[in-house]
Amino acid sequence: MSNLMKVKSLALKQTQYPTRLEKRIRSEAAEHVQAHIDRNIARKLTPAEHREKKERKLFDEPNTLEAIVSVYKINDLSHPQTCFIIDVNAQENRLCGCAVIYDGIGVVVVEDGNKSIKRYGKLMLELIDWASAVKEEDEDESDDKPANKCVLVRLGCVAKLSVNKFTFH
Repeated sequence: MSNLMKVKSLALKQTQYPTRLEKRIRSEAAEHVQAHIDRNIARKLTPAEHREKKERKLFDEPNTLEAIVSVYKINDLSHPQTCFIIDVNAQENRLCGCAVIYDGIGVVVVEDGNKSIKRYGKLMLELIDWASAVKEEDEDESDDKPANKCVLVRLGCVAKLSVNKFTFH
């Protein structure tokens, strides 16, 4: 405030009425702040525009004409909690494909854009604790089974998507 008083008083050469000068400076500063707030409000996105921008950021990839396919093999996919996590995250990432469980062994095939596949791959390979994701009765019966883990079998490109949603079999 004192800096503005000095600048204004030098520019106007009116130091006879410091109170009037201070009042004028305060009103100009308030106008400046209000103009700043008004500009921000005018630029603010509506909730629908904000949702659309977030979806574009997460899922749109305008430069890719092909889909990425990844195949994961899990030694024991019999625990219902991990099946639920796999299913829900595939749907949230808008992935297409399927998960097949046969005799406890699981294969998950997902396909879509690069961003979604990267997020899903991080979930499958790093975030899920596969060693603790086995049924308790299986742990008591046999100790000779290999440790439960998820392995990325294949990652590649295809020209177009072969299915349009994620399913569990």
